[in-house]
Amino acid sequence: MRKVQFAVLAASALLLCTAKEAAAAVVVIANRASVPIRLQYEVHSADQALAESTVVDAPAEATRIAAKPVAADPSTKPDRARPAAARHQIAVGDVMVVPLHADQVMDIAGSGWQPMTLLPNRVYYFGETAKREIELREIGVGLESIPGPPPATLLAAGVNLNPTLATDPAASARLAAQQTALAKLVAARSTIQVAIYGDDDQNARRTVWEPRLKKRIAAASEILKRHCGMELAVKTVGEWESDDSNSDFQVALREFETKVRPPGVRLAIGFTSQYQITRGRTHLGGTRGPLATHILLREWSNHVSESERLELLLHELSHFFGAAHSPEQISVMRPVLGDRQSRARDFRIGIDPVNTLIMNMVAEEMRLRGANSFYQLSATTKRQMEAVYVSLQQALPEDPAAGELLRVLRRR
Repeated sequence: MRKVQFAVLAASALLLCTAKEAAAAVVVIANRASVPIRLQYEVHSADQALAESTVVDAPAEATRIAAKPVAADPSTKPDRARPAAARHQIAVGDVMVVPLHADQVMDIAGSGWQPMTLLPNRVYYFGETAKREIELREIGVGLESIPGPPPATLLAAGVNLNPTLATDPAASARLAAQQTALAKLVAARSTIQVAIYGDDDQNARRTVWEPRLKKRIAAASEILKRHCGMELAVKTVGEWESDDSNSDFQVALREFETKVRPPGVRLAIGFTSQYQITRGRTHLGGTRGPLATHILLREWSNHVSESERLELLLHELSHFFGAAHSPEQISVMRPVLGDRQSRARDFRIGIDPVNTLIMNMVAEEMRLRGANSFYQLSATTKRQMEAVYVSLQQALPEDPAAGELLRVLRRR
């Protein structure tokens, strides 16, 4: 068993349209059942849905919101403002992310479970009862619905959030131009330029380790894109000479930060192979904290499989987007990796739904505001993230990650 350490240290907002804060609004749904979940959903204004909803008693760890079935009444005229129901399937162990405006809700229905109205910035999961019945329940993380501007992804897609503009051609044209510019900005900021570096102790030639690391980065990028809409692009590959006399990971990370400063990239990821294999837990990777500039990973052990190396990389990349450690033992954010879980053929490497919500909040700030540190996060996002970190801290009281992130978030 090897423990991954998350070392946290203290780490130009640009807005288009009329948004003053980038409040990420998404619904995150995880499938923790033993079968794939097929569903259909509609996204629409919250006013009518909330008026029709009632709160039903449920266990403390999950709050259920009951709403009338989503299926339309054939005797009524269709609401032209509401889009047709979208269909989706969530694989076993996977997570679904749906972007919303902060004042929208999501009606969801399917076969064999009760339809529900899902609220923005909430986390839900499909599970099974003792009788093997499918249930959709909420994971309580202390969040409230906080009004704010729409996610950049919706604005960039050309969603007209002001119907009155349809009667004003000049205003519509200005909105279209703004949305075109924002779409380009969002696309550019949705890709993080990275540099990957191997040290002089790699146990293979560069012609071998470079394509291997690029492939691992690409695999991690695909998972990040699925969870929070962000991708990685390798711009630079290089080598650096690490100090063979050093055996302290924190010193090694500081050395990497000092020696490797590639221009034109947002993140430098180093892979070091200089250490001897040790028994028990050891630090396989680390970073200075969320939105830091460097990540260092140990590459030396032949006893670590490629799937475990991918988990380690994704673990640290998730910390980069603000993720904390999770009590979910199938999540890449579990505190201890190297447990051979990912070697199983049917194991799905992924991020738990609570951290997926956090990562979407941070990613949205990066896309819309160009945030490069927690200091630059909007007040709305900070308030939402604080509630989630407190919940994770309560779920893992012996683990320091959520508490360290809280301190960074609250630091002025």
